[in-house]
Amino acid sequence: MLNQILLLQAEMIGLNDLSDLYRGKIIEHLVYQEIISTHDETAYKPHFWVRAERDLNSEVDLVYKHGKYIIPIEIKLGKQGRLRSLHQFIERSNHPYAIRLYAGESKIEKSITPGGVTYLLMNMPYNLGTKIPEYIEYFVNKHTL
Repeated sequence: MLNQILLLQAEMIGLNDLSDLYRGKIIEHLVYQEIISTHDETAYKPHFWVRAERDLNSEVDLVYKHGKYIIPIEIKLGKQGRLRSLHQFIERSNHPYAIRLYAGESKIEKSITPGGVTYLLMNMPYNLGTKIPEYIEYFVNKHTL
């Protein structure tokens, strides 16, 4: 709606990937809106994680509660992107599950943080934001290290 109000929608028409617009902030906003739309409670707000220490700041775009787990979700530009903050979260968590939303294909892969912690990374295209609860259910119940 913001792009419509500001008459910026023409910029979006020719893009192959919406993450190219506003350095990915539009994609983050769309994913947040998709997650909000999956909840019945009107006061639901997405949460994120921040670690602030001297010279070492990290932020995970979203954290999603599933049962006893808090699942970190990173929204990355394009098909690549570093996962430094997600690794920081995983090294402090008590489970091996993490999600990356990006401009690539769906797949689950075993990954290792720089600190040597092994975890499972579910990669999902941006357009599956409304399906995050179902995919997390499948991910956690069907995949183990």
